[in-house]
Amino acid sequence: MFFLDFLLKQTDPHDPVTRSFIEHMIPNLMQEYVITSAKGGDHAHDLGRDDETRRKFEAKPDQNMVSHQLNGIFPTLRLLHILDDEGIGPYHFSDLESRIYILAYLMHDIDKIVPHDPSLKGVETQDRDAIERAKKSIAEQLQRCNAEAFFPDFMTYLEDITYLVVNTQQMWGTNLHTYLWNFQLRERRILLLRRLCTYSDHIAYLITSPSSIVLDNQAKNLNIILGELSDNTLTFTYHQLREVRGLLTNVINESLVDLFTKGNDGIWPYLFFADGVVYLQRASQQLTVNHKQVTETVRERLRQICAQRIISQAPGFKFSIQGIAKHPGYYFEFLTLEEYIELLTDFTIRRTTNDITVVPFAKLRQMQEHSEIPATITTDFVPDKMTGMMSRFLSVVFTTLLDLLDKKQVELRDRVTQAVVAHLALTPYWSQSLTIPNRGGVEYRWFWLAACFMRDHQGMDIYDGEPNLFQIFRSTLALVRELAGDELRQRLPQRYLQHLPAYLESNIELPLSVQEGGALPDFQGELARYAGAKTKGRKLICTLCNSAYPTEEQADNAVLFQPWVYKNKLSLYAGKNAGGICTICALELMLRQILQKSTLRLTGSKFESLKTKYISIYPNFFFTQETGAMVEGIIQQLQDINFFSIRRQLNGEDLTIKRLLELEVFTAAGNESQPPPILSLHDDEEEEELSEPETSVEQQERSYIKFQQTAYPGIYMFGMRAAKDDDDTSSWAMPAFLALALPLVSNTKVVLSELPIPLFSSGHDFRETVILDAPHAYLTRLLRDNRIRVNTLHAQLSRLTSIYRINLDTYAKQGKPEWKHLSGITRDLATDPLFLFSYLRKQQRAEQRDTLRTKRVQQYMHAYKNVLFTNVQEENMSKVEQCVNLYTRFYRGGYESHSIVRPVDIVARAIITSPRDIEPEDLLWQLQGEVTKWLNRVRSKQTSGYAMFWGKDITEKEIQAVQDFISYFYKEVFVTYCEGERGILRSRLNRFKDGCEAYYVYQRAMKRIQEQSEPTPEELEEMAEV
Repeated sequence: MFFLDFLLKQTDPHDPVTRSFIEHMIPNLMQEYVITSAKGGDHAHDLGRDDETRRKFEAKPDQNMVSHQLNGIFPTLRLLHILDDEGIGPYHFSDLESRIYILAYLMHDIDKIVPHDPSLKGVETQDRDAIERAKKSIAEQLQRCNAEAFFPDFMTYLEDITYLVVNTQQMWGTNLHTYLWNFQLRERRILLLRRLCTYSDHIAYLITSPSSIVLDNQAKNLNIILGELSDNTLTFTYHQLREVRGLLTNVINESLVDLFTKGNDGIWPYLFFADGVVYLQRASQQLTVNHKQVTETVRERLRQICAQRIISQAPGFKFSIQGIAKHPGYYFEFLTLEEYIELLTDFTIRRTTNDITVVPFAKLRQMQEHSEIPATITTDFVPDKMTGMMSRFLSVVFTTLLDLLDKKQVELRDRVTQAVVAHLALTPYWSQSLTIPNRGGVEYRWFWLAACFMRDHQGMDIYDGEPNLFQIFRSTLALVRELAGDELRQRLPQRYLQHLPAYLESNIELPLSVQEGGALPDFQGELARYAGAKTKGRKLICTLCNSAYPTEEQADNAVLFQPWVYKNKLSLYAGKNAGGICTICALELMLRQILQKSTLRLTGSKFESLKTKYISIYPNFFFTQETGAMVEGIIQQLQDINFFSIRRQLNGEDLTIKRLLELEVFTAAGNESQPPPILSLHDDEEEEELSEPETSVEQQERSYIKFQQTAYPGIYMFGMRAAKDDDDTSSWAMPAFLALALPLVSNTKVVLSELPIPLFSSGHDFRETVILDAPHAYLTRLLRDNRIRVNTLHAQLSRLTSIYRINLDTYAKQGKPEWKHLSGITRDLATDPLFLFSYLRKQQRAEQRDTLRTKRVQQYMHAYKNVLFTNVQEENMSKVEQCVNLYTRFYRGGYESHSIVRPVDIVARAIITSPRDIEPEDLLWQLQGEVTKWLNRVRSKQTSGYAMFWGKDITEKEIQAVQDFISYFYKEVFVTYCEGERGILRSRLNRFKDGCEAYYVYQRAMKRIQEQSEPTPEELEEMAEV
């Protein structure tokens, strides 16, 4: 399995037990138990539990069985390794005992794994017969999980395992008496292993947040067992955040982990939550953390993450239509003046990929013709890309850099200006350039000066030769730094990090034994700020989080959505429609922009136009070091979803868990070693610059917007952007599929939303396994609920996959899936499930065939009964089946569509054309006459088909068979299904006939109908495929 390498990389190479467990058992556990509910779930149809039990079970947050098992085993094994490595505690567990413990804990919820087995109700073991029955059931499940490969002698120790299974729980169902049991291990070792199983169960079941490990009364037993195993040497501690922002939260968590562990050998990160970490700590280890340490550590971590990526990739850096350099304000937070100047030098060249001088030169000539500039000024320049670079560089020097100086520093600015002009040998042209007017915010004099410079330096290259353009840029900016460096450093704005200390102080929760001081969130300040925003002189409210932190107007190049749109947090009749972004949300969006792994450099409205859907992945209670690495590995190697490939891989079969784990979207190895280059995709406001060819990595991951992950396995996020021509329906198709599939391959919880900020602080904040936040209407119609529980997830994914398959079968063309039809398909099927077979008819017509594809009919019949409409709308299909079963008693239709459903067509049209005031009995006689007359024509070969009765059988058998069919059709189809309305029958007739034909072909494929005529070569070929 593709995820095994991710787990094994986090495992000690010298740990045979854990590695064997991962290699031999986890693949089978995933296939067997990932859709089994350990907690929570939807149990409305669980008849094995009473109403009160079902309600209590459903009220708990979801946790699938595999997650519950791994969340118990991995922390316990890690604890045992720490005890052994550090020489702590009075006990040592052999490999044999560890294997017995693992198998016992895997089966400790056997009554949930096999919920409908009456012999396991409470896992009774009060006598030998009961013990043997329990052993048999446990052995069967262990064999399905490949226990023999992990522990070949497990049957020898099956009774020891069974005893541990029964006694893992402490509250109920235990049987601690040992006089009926025949153990292979010593009894005192069995009791010690029981404590390990109990420890695993409690840590997997009770620890829903970092603080609960210390503060929850139910977790006290964990501390007791930890004291027993470590001889009171180890204890638990934690840190917890009061809210989750996304990447910023991961950075804070990672910084706190460093602060806890750096230089402290007696502390180990243990359990990883979206909002904090649980640690194992030596009781003798003294640890104190103060607010200043936290702030400095987080600041340094942010600088380490951001500075290098800003220098190398310059996210958000571009030139406006006026030729002015624009970039996010956070550059000044992480770059020194020297680094900032180097960035300006480098990216003025790199961001100018086309010739931008054609229009400015034409404008200069036009202004000269209108006597707006002197006739003595030369304007007959040849457009050139290097001239465009030089013009932008002049704008960078005289506008971007020197505008940072205080307006009162006029003398300094003039001195620097004269020095730069002299350095570039532009003194003869400077006074003339001042006569060129500014038009539309464009400084045309920069283009004219650049053209003069390039005319005087013909043959100059960008990087090669002496001198070259890059050297001149660098030396010019070095001169500016020499003359005004100190003043510029003082003027670099610092806005992003100034409120970080207050945020950290109010957001981080530490145990009293660790923290020095602390503060609660400023609720009063937040409320006062919100109230103040409603009064005169109002200030902007953060359009993302509504927090109490200061807000600023959204800048297009610093956010990943369109800032200049109406937002409901703005007052009516406001003078501006740009919302505000608080300093903390600005930090989060900054990290999103900086840590983007995709090749896009889009910001603002152009990024929003990608119709990105964000997937937030939360731990199912918590991640361990192993499961966190598995989830990150799965996300990083995700490939673009090609549903044509998925359809080909499934080959008409159901989407089982095994097949899901084998899909190419998860298993294809991604190339993560080399980050893709930053490409331009129409992000320059001056014109749409051509982008460089896509790399292979970009082609493989073109729909994903991934972020460079930190080392902290807490919460994972990525975006999926729509294709170029996708409408709103299409933009939800693949994100919805992935949102339903990911929990089944990663044992996590998933939230799919258009909001870039995570909706929840942890997976414990919502009960369900998957939440679709305000999805497209077709998803709500299809899935019937936007919140999906763990034990219904696979059925919902199968339903979604079936609909997608219908869309491809019917509408795909030229390699495009045409997802825009999903709304129509789901609407039709919600109106009448028999519409499913109408899509078979559309496919037949598109392919210009005379009959339906047998194999596809079988697939659609299976989807109708077992995937799409389980326990729903069975009546309509039963009417189709009964009609076909009745008329095939006297007629066979052969292999042509119109012939197969001819009896239904004759009866239905006779009803439609009959007088509205006709008596039912008279109508039935009329229908019988129509069918009898038609059957006589069939027997005389005047029309297609084959009559089943001849001679005296016509009187003895056919008349009754025809009467049965006509009577059923009239009562059940016309009166019940069509409500006795001829108009409804007319509108529903085609899809009813489509259903009848599909069922007829299905019955023929199942050998339940024997045709009386020979199939054509086309039908023979089709039958051979089945």
